[in-house]
Amino acid sequence: MSSGKKSPYGPGRPKVARDSDELPTDPAEYKLINPNPGIIKTVLRNLQGKDPNCDHAGIASNLKNRVGKSHEKYDPDRHEIHFQVAQGEKSPQLWEAMKEHEKMTLEKVRPGLSSINHGGAGRPPNWAVDLDDDDDDDDEYDDD
Repeated sequence: MSSGKKSPYGPGRPKVARDSDELPTDPAEYKLINPNPGIIKTVLRNLQGKDPNCDHAGIASNLKNRVGKSHEKYDPDRHEIHFQVAQGEKSPQLWEAMKEHEKMTLEKVRPGLSSINHGGAGRPPNWAVDLDDDDDDDDEYDDD
């Protein structure tokens, strides 16, 4: 049974990019997938309860900027990038939904190079920070 929370990514299977240059600049969830992990890695990760093909999973406010040749866990010779673009307007609520979904993904997939304890712990992008300054309605008062 599901937790009742709606996925911020909508229906359908993730898209696959073979090169980071193919990625969009949108907010997205991504996985670094090794389609040929080898027998030893497959056996070890299966024993650990981890997905043998998934090396890393995360979220990004700008996928193209986050997952590129400089990404610490991305190996262009080994990985495919599976991604789903977030649906809806960029907002603090969208970012929170992405963080929650990332936590669930990490717990479910248990990628080999990711800590399942750090899901949703990344620094929020500027568009996800609520800068609403009229929270105490002090506009009505005149200090003159």
